[in-house]
Amino acid sequence: MTTTPLAAVRRLFIRLGLVAVAIVASGCATTTQAPDPLTTPPKPGESNVVISITTNTAQVGAFDTLVLSRIQPAGQTITDNHVLNQILPGLARDTSVFIGVLPEGDYEFSTLRHNASRQFLALGTEQRKRLGRVAVRGGEPIDLGRLIVTPVNTRVLVGRSARIESNTALLRRFAPAYARLFDGPVASGWTLPRPADDRTEEYALQRPVGAASPRELPDGQVVAASRLGTVLQRSSSGVWRLLSSDDLNALMYVMPVTRPDASLIAVGEFSTLLRLPPGGTQLVPIDTGDLPPGNLLFIGGNDQTGWYVAQQSGPHVTLLRSDKLEAGRWQKVRQESVAASFWSGANSFWIWQTERGLAYAVSEGSIHDLDTTTGRWTVRKAPSDHRLLNVAPDPGGKLGILTSPGGGFGGVFAGTWIWNDAQSAWVEIKTDFKVKVAPPRQTPVGDMIMIGGVFSTPELHASKDEGKNWQKLADFALDQSLVILPSGNMLGVALGQYGLFGIRHSADQGMTWKLEYSNFDRAAYDAEEARKKK
Repeated sequence: MTTTPLAAVRRLFIRLGLVAVAIVASGCATTTQAPDPLTTPPKPGESNVVISITTNTAQVGAFDTLVLSRIQPAGQTITDNHVLNQILPGLARDTSVFIGVLPEGDYEFSTLRHNASRQFLALGTEQRKRLGRVAVRGGEPIDLGRLIVTPVNTRVLVGRSARIESNTALLRRFAPAYARLFDGPVASGWTLPRPADDRTEEYALQRPVGAASPRELPDGQVVAASRLGTVLQRSSSGVWRLLSSDDLNALMYVMPVTRPDASLIAVGEFSTLLRLPPGGTQLVPIDTGDLPPGNLLFIGGNDQTGWYVAQQSGPHVTLLRSDKLEAGRWQKVRQESVAASFWSGANSFWIWQTERGLAYAVSEGSIHDLDTTTGRWTVRKAPSDHRLLNVAPDPGGKLGILTSPGGGFGGVFAGTWIWNDAQSAWVEIKTDFKVKVAPPRQTPVGDMIMIGGVFSTPELHASKDEGKNWQKLADFALDQSLVILPSGNMLGVALGQYGLFGIRHSADQGMTWKLEYSNFDRAAYDAEEARKKK
C-alpha cells in the first residue's frame, strides 16, 4: 500500500524519541485516586473530567488507568498524581473512557497503564508539553475529547484527535448516568488548541494495525477488518487500500454481502455496525436498533434467514439474532463464558460462517453448528473431551483443531486433529514438529499445512498424504497467523505485538511469500539511525 509521507510526524517522532519506559522523577510523589462522580460528587473547587483514548496497536488493548500530574509551584519537589479509571471496561477492545473528579489546577498527562499485559506508557517531558496542559476550574465540567496512541515502528506516539473532540454521543449511548453529569455548558479543558503539527491521528489512519477475518471475494479481492474504523482491501494484483469510516472504533469482522445498499458489512467495538455502499469507498453507519453495548466479534446471516451477531461484554459472549439488519430487534440465542479459570487458564471463543449458517467453539471442548434455515443446532465434542487450544476453519468446510489434555497444557502434549465429513469423525494428524503450536490446515487442493518450530527454525510444512510424510515449504514466523483463501492463495498476518505489523501473500501454496502491506516507516527509521550516529 502506498501512502502520502507525513514528514512533520516523522520529524516530531525523532525529536521526541518516545518509548514506553518509566519516568525517573526527582523528589517525592503523592498519588490520589480520582473519585467516581456517581459515588462522590465534586466538592467546591473540583470538577468532573472525561476523556477517551484509542490505541492503534496490538501491543495493548484499551488502557485501564490514566495518570495526570498536577503542576506544582516553582521549587516544589512533590509530584501530585491523580489516577482515573476507565468506566466502560469490557465494551471495547481498543478504546477506553475515563471519568473522575479532579481538584482545581493545571495538569499534564503522565502515564497510561494496561493491567492485563502489565505494560505502561510513561510520557516524557517533551511529549507532555506537546500534548498540552489541562486547566481544571472548580465547578466546570470538562470534556477533553479523544487521544490517539499509535506505533511509529517500535516506538509510540500520542496525540489529540481532531475527529472526536467530544465524548457526549458515546456517553449518551453507553453510559447515560455519566452523560447527565456533562449536560449543559462543558469546557474543553485544554489551555491551548490542538497543535498544528500534531498529525498523530492522521498518521495512524494511514497505517491501521490489524487484519481480522480476511475474506476473499469472487473477483479475487480480499477484505479484512482493521483498527480505527477501517477495512483493508486487497486488489487481485496485490495492492492494498483503505476503506475508512467517520469513526475510530476498532473493527473485528467483515462480511461480503449482495444487497442494494451494501457490498460489505463490518462490525466492531462499542456495537459498531457499518456497511459499504456498492461501489463506495466510505463505510457508513447502520441503525443498530436495540442492540446492547459490547464488542461485536462476528456477523452472519441474510434477509431471508435472519441476522446473527456475536457480542462480547465482559466475561460473556452472546449470540443474538434479528429478523432485519437495519434498526433490528435483537434476541439472545446462546451465551458462553470466556472468563479465565484457575485450573484451565484463559477461555477462548471462535466463530465462523459455514455453508449452512454459522459455527462456534469454546475452550471447554465443544463445537456448535447452526443451520440458520432450519434453526437446528448440532454439537461436536473434541476427541477424548479434551480442551480446545485453537480452532482453524478452512475453505470448503474443513476444520482443524489443536487440543490439550487439560489444565491449559499444550506444546508436546497437544493433539492435532481434523474433522472428516465423510467419516463424521475426528482424524488425528501426526506432525514432524515435536512442539505443536497450531492446528493442521487443509488447502482447497487437499494438502495439509502445519506451522511449527518453537525451538528451531519456525517453518511451514506440507503433507500430501494426510500427515504420513512432511516437507518444508518455507520459513514462517510464529508471530503471524496463516490464512488459507478459497482460491488457494495464502496470507501471513502478523500479530503486531511489538508495534510492527505486516501482511504477506503467497500465490504458490506457501512456498514463497511477498510482503504487501506494512506499517513500517522507512523514513522515520532512517532518520533515527542518522540521529544515533551523530
